[in-house]
Amino acid sequence: MDFAVNSLRTLIAANESWLVDRVLVYAKQHGYTRFSSTLKAPWRESICGFSEPLLEVLATSNLPMEMPATTDYVHESIAAFAVEEAQLHRERGIPLGLFMGLTKYYRQAYLDLIIEQGYDRRELESYRLQIERFFDHIEIAFCTEWSAATETDLVKEAHAHNRTLTNEKNKYLTIFESLNDPVILVDDHGRIENLNNAAAALFGASAIPGEGYYGQREYDMLARQLDGLVKNRAPADRFELTLDTMQGVREFEVKVQRMLDVSEKFIGTVVILSDITDHKHAKQEADAASRAKSTFLATMSHEVRTPITGILGISRLLMDGPLSDEQSDYVSALVSSGEVLLAIVNDVLDYSKIEAEAIEVDSNAFDLRDMVDQVANLVAASAEQKGLTLSVEMDAALPRRVVGDEAKVRRVLLNLATNAVKFTPAGSVTISASRASLALRFAVEDTGIGIAEGAKRSLFMPFTQQVVDGGADSGGTGLGLAISKKLVEAMGGDIGYDTEPGVGSRFWFDIALQEAAPAAPAELEIADASDVANLRVLLVEDNEVNKLVTEGFLLRDGHQVQAVASGEAAVEALTSAGADLVLMDIRMDGMGGLEAIRRIRSLADRRTASVPLLVLTADLATTQEKTCLKTGADLVLGKPFDPSALRQAVAKCLTKARERTLVDTGVGLRAEILLDEAVIRQHQEILGSARTRLIVDTFHASAPSTMEAIRKAAERGDASRVSDLAHSLQSAAGNVGLLRLSQAAQTLEEAARDTAPAEWIRDVDRLSSAFDHSIAALKQSGIIHQLEA
Repeated sequence: MDFAVNSLRTLIAANESWLVDRVLVYAKQHGYTRFSSTLKAPWRESICGFSEPLLEVLATSNLPMEMPATTDYVHESIAAFAVEEAQLHRERGIPLGLFMGLTKYYRQAYLDLIIEQGYDRRELESYRLQIERFFDHIEIAFCTEWSAATETDLVKEAHAHNRTLTNEKNKYLTIFESLNDPVILVDDHGRIENLNNAAAALFGASAIPGEGYYGQREYDMLARQLDGLVKNRAPADRFELTLDTMQGVREFEVKVQRMLDVSEKFIGTVVILSDITDHKHAKQEADAASRAKSTFLATMSHEVRTPITGILGISRLLMDGPLSDEQSDYVSALVSSGEVLLAIVNDVLDYSKIEAEAIEVDSNAFDLRDMVDQVANLVAASAEQKGLTLSVEMDAALPRRVVGDEAKVRRVLLNLATNAVKFTPAGSVTISASRASLALRFAVEDTGIGIAEGAKRSLFMPFTQQVVDGGADSGGTGLGLAISKKLVEAMGGDIGYDTEPGVGSRFWFDIALQEAAPAAPAELEIADASDVANLRVLLVEDNEVNKLVTEGFLLRDGHQVQAVASGEAAVEALTSAGADLVLMDIRMDGMGGLEAIRRIRSLADRRTASVPLLVLTADLATTQEKTCLKTGADLVLGKPFDPSALRQAVAKCLTKARERTLVDTGVGLRAEILLDEAVIRQHQEILGSARTRLIVDTFHASAPSTMEAIRKAAERGDASRVSDLAHSLQSAAGNVGLLRLSQAAQTLEEAARDTAPAEWIRDVDRLSSAFDHSIAALKQSGIIHQLEA
């Protein structure tokens, strides 16, 4: 028996929400909600009020409860809540029969709960009797108390309660009218039911608080615009809208919320307006300032890097010529000084760009060992000059190929390695990669001077420099670690260090990099830079020094070079003589590089139009690189560059062009593939079939609503919302291998952000078409059927 009672107590205590919902079903079904609360909280309070004494009764051993003639029901502790509720309902003018009828359905809800558990007949009858006797006690109690009240008492209670209700109504009406944000109440038929003073003043209805509530209902200006506020909106939606007001045209953030009425007496919508006109104008001004800053940085980048390119290039060409030892030393010093100057310029411009714009993290497969070796090779000469031992340690258990932002990982590791060599007068520097929990840990350890206690606080702050022996700073900008920290955090990682003054330091950063799927054969066919020779190269460059440098590097590698100084001349030369490769500068007088690329890619001769095209630019902004690639370039190489970097870039450009040609001819279709099943197979290998199926199912469930939201935002002309939603769809589509859909979403994201609606609205139609075809391809995919099996 005790076990059975404990089972019933556990059942009731665990099903509070179920009981609330069941009582509400009965109350709505039988008309009691017309006289009851609109919010769910009071219904929950009632269930708690009944359950608490019931659970206390079940905790005693005197079961089932009996009802002897001497029982004082009114003063029983188990009836206290019911008696108090009865008094409150009586004060509100609720008749005894109405209150008692609803109580019967509370009783029924508890009985339903035990009936639905499937207990055996004997146990069910025991539980039912305990529930029945409990409710019998409390019903006798409130009926007894109710009948003891005189007519005079009832009238006094009603008057007092009416005064309380009137005060409460006035209190909340005053609060409603006092809100600064305009609030509009719309009934279920789409008509304006009421609006507060802020909304009335905004739309010219009334300047007197509360006048709309007490009769005046002239809402012409607002009524004309009501469809845009509530028509076809989700039950809880948030969007931006431009409205005509008494203050002129204003922009608002609109929040739409269905009334939270569980009784369903008041069915309608609450609309709250937040005026964001000034905020948006301020943001537009801030964005304009940011764009101006970016433009300035791009100009500075180009104008400063261009002469440095000439200095370093000519110096390197001189080093290959016949020089005396003294002349060779001079030229070496010139190269060294130019490289220091370039590093300073790069750090200042890069840090400014990182502060001015959000850091975009790319994701691509790369060879982990090769990346670490590249860093080691870049600092090897400096380490050798100081007599340092430089070594690389790679955990043998690490995957060979990983997926992540190779450029940023390499940049951070190079910053740490460069610092280690700089601050190590003797001994060794070790670059390592190992496993750290779910991430990969890259570290650089040295036997250098270490870091003094007082310098630790500002270590990752910009423009702070480590002090070396003698009190002098170390040179440079003091930006390397600040940039590294921002890049690591943008990739979702952590960066830190361990150090001991006079002994050395160990800097590390952790990044979550997934193992890459095995490379496809086409991906492995990267041209060997040493085998690329005797190309007919069209060099498009209007700076004479840069032309001499690039031409010199190309001639030394055995290529034939035709140089022109403008975009117009480039198109003409390519059309008349052809070329195996085009090297294109971007900023030139007359037709610029981007327009020249467009003209080349649109040539009628498809062979000429598909020529490999490598952009050479001193403007290394991410947006500039993306613009070049989107326009039709195969690769972008930043100025200045050394012969080795140019050689590697030429080889890579040829490979990229070959891949693009496969796409154009329908052989490879990398960017035009509807579904790349390799992406899903990679998920399956790393995450397992169940998790991969969940990823695909989640995409199926969420993508259609995202696409529909894009269409609706486009209809409203809401470019910001379109761009945000397209960004979300791009990422989701890429994660399930829908390449064409991902590319179309990226195109729309960038167009909605950067161009007028008349231009990007066409991209919505293209995205919609790509979406329909991609969803069909995903549903029909063989690998999806394998996951379902």
